[in-house]
Amino acid sequence: SKGLGVLECLYADIQRAGGDVSDVMAWLGPCIGPQAFEVGPEVRAAFDDGSPEVQALFQPAAEGKFMADLAGLARVRLQALGVTRVFGNSSSLPWCTVSNSALFFSHRRDSRSLGQSGRMAACIWLDR
Repeated sequence: SKGLGVLECLYADIQRAGGDVSDVMAWLGPCIGPQAFEVGPEVRAAFDDGSPEVQALFQPAAEGKFMADLAGLARVRLQALGVTRVFGNSSSLPWCTVSNSALFFSHRRDSRSLGQSGRMAACIWLDR
């Protein structure tokens, strides 16, 4: 059995605190897109739960590798937890940090020319 991920741990914490996941809303920000995120078979194996939904998020690429849909994987995992209000990143090209250099920094795209820079933020808040 696979270990719990960040989303599953957050869900467990919400339940322990007496919260209701039906009140949870998620917004997925920009990330590397499915046309740019090449992973090895070990990454696919780590996410593969046998479901067709997850398997469809890994498209075969050259030399036994796969193109992975990171935002799609987050959506599937959120839905499995009962989070029905998921907004933001649709896995389309405008959300891809690698492809959209006018708006986004990409470590994979820019580290050779800009060095190890870039910023990221994650926000979680509780409305009562």
